[in-house]
Amino acid sequence: MRRLRFAGKRVPDARHGGRMKIVIKYARDGAVRFLSHLDMQRAFGRAIRRADIDALYSQGFNPHILMSFASPLSVGYATQGDYLEVGASDEEDVSTICSRLNAVFTDDIRVLHAFLYTGKKKLMALNARAEYQIRFAVENEMDCVTIKDISERLGAAESYTRGDRRGKPV
Repeated sequence: MRRLRFAGKRVPDARHGGRMKIVIKYARDGAVRFLSHLDMQRAFGRAIRRADIDALYSQGFNPHILMSFASPLSVGYATQGDYLEVGASDEEDVSTICSRLNAVFTDDIRVLHAFLYTGKKKLMALNARAEYQIRFAVENEMDCVTIKDISERLGAAESYTRGDRRGKPV
């Protein structure tokens, strides 16, 4: 098996055997919810290196950790259960990943669960739905009436289908 050296550490080549996929369920809130998707990728990349997780790296001049998010989250949104897929060597102990990552993250990012994934599809292809909770700040009684009207209209339908810019359902 060919191995690469990255930052003084032996890393398995992603094209050969000795690899597995780890799915990480995480939550983010507080100030971290204002980070962009790319900033979250960088934050997880740094945390994985600091937690000394034996992750797989891409080939090329600028190797990066092989990871993909199930769905990119918009700036300003908090989440209680998003998923991230990370390639790792088969020698990695999945049972300690949560505690190791939580030790290097701030309190605004919490790793809730980690498990092995043996499927072929990416997490983004498996993502079937999302649930959103909307909170309103009420300053006066007129705001309360408007918010009540909006919530009644939202509650009248069982679900909403979002369309892309051409009107096709997403």
